[in-house]
Amino acid sequence: MNPQDLLSQLRDVRAPIDIGWWPIAPGWWILGIFILVSLVSIIYISVKKYKQNAWRRQAMLDFIHLKKTYLQSPCPSAISEINTLLKRAITCTNHDNTYLSMTGESWAITLANPLSTEPKKATILSDEVINLLSFDQYKKSSGQLDQASLNSIEKWIKHLK
Repeated sequence: MNPQDLLSQLRDVRAPIDIGWWPIAPGWWILGIFILVSLVSIIYISVKKYKQNAWRRQAMLDFIHLKKTYLQSPCPSAISEINTLLKRAITCTNHDNTYLSMTGESWAITLANPLSTEPKKATILSDEVINLLSFDQYKKSSGQLDQASLNSIEKWIKHLK
């Protein structure tokens, strides 16, 4: 055997073909599907939460308007409108229309602790504000709400869940 014949039978070394980006590996497909499902879930939950809090945004807009009106000219009818707004807000929160007809002691307990029926010691609204909204608004000469009381009512609306 001639060594030259053996060498002539060998082919040149060729570079391998470049690996393309398509088709992608199954792991990338799974990661892509996971990311897509996560984004859709986040968007769905965000939109759902945004719609569920529409009542809170509207209540805050209404309260800001009532607050401006009340600060310009304090009157018992404005206190009554604020009280009605609070009743509508808690009705939307708990999906229970019985709050709309509450007065007196039951409404005072709800104002003291809107998340349960039992009063707690630490409340958002002061006792004076609770008494004014529950009992005193029906009197001929009732007390007035100051800026701090109005701010606490605003905090009460934001606190509802």
